[in-house]
Amino acid sequence: MSKSFFEQLEIPEADINLGVGSGTHAEQVGNTMIEFEKVFKTEKPDWVVVVGDVNAILACSITAKKEKIKCCHIEAGLRSGDMAMPEKIRILIGFNGEVIFDLSKPDGTMRKTTDISALRKLGYAHKIDLNSGLRTTYNHYVNY
Repeated sequence: MSKSFFEQLEIPEADINLGVGSGTHAEQVGNTMIEFEKVFKTEKPDWVVVVGDVNAILACSITAKKEKIKCCHIEAGLRSGDMAMPEKIRILIGFNGEVIFDLSKPDGTMRKTTDISALRKLGYAHKIDLNSGLRTTYNHYVNY
């Protein structure tokens, strides 16, 4: 996030900034995994808590799994609007969670959704299904 965002909301700076920045999906996921792995070597956490369902969360979850560090995923599927996504990712990476959060409580939790109807009206369509895309991405980073 931009520094001005933190300043305007008076949020203290993070203890660790991976400094990944923007780029293609592959660049963001790959660079995040590389930098996050370095954190594991110095911090040696028992757990990793990831929030949301963006590229960085995928990268950090896979890196935690590879390093045999427990991962707690909060708010999975809310941004994409695909509430089946957490289960798809759980099955894909073989994660057997030890902490379960009920996102229906407390009532009124903010939910982010993505409306892709405008893209469809313009003729855009996905080329591969979500399961295939997740599996391809996961296998690539696990094997290389």
